[in-house]
Amino acid sequence: MEGDSRNINKCLGQGTSLRINFDNLSNAARAVFVIIVGDDWNSIMDDYVRATNYMSIFFFVLITIFGNIVLMTLFLAIFLREFDNVDALRDENLVSSLHIKTISSKFKRQLTT
Repeated sequence: MEGDSRNINKCLGQGTSLRINFDNLSNAARAVFVIIVGDDWNSIMDDYVRATNYMSIFFFVLITIFGNIVLMTLFLAIFLREFDNVDALRDENLVSSLHIKTISSKFKRQLTT
């Protein structure tokens, strides 16, 4: 990543792309992933601001905000689903223990009669 920001002028002058770029779909997906994860996304943003204009700042900030919202929602959905599974298991164990208690009480009554 550090080499990208130092070689931006050389890359732009020669018409070549940086390592993190939006030239095709796979590179764009990788770039968006790097930005969402936060792996030195500000240097990528600086490179694209120098290559285009200051409007690209809004693009990078929006990707960061919405990407983090999506990741947080995904994490919370998985977390809450696991809590529901634990509650369901607890209820199932409670029902099975109550069922065992009723069967044992019926059996005790039959033994006493």
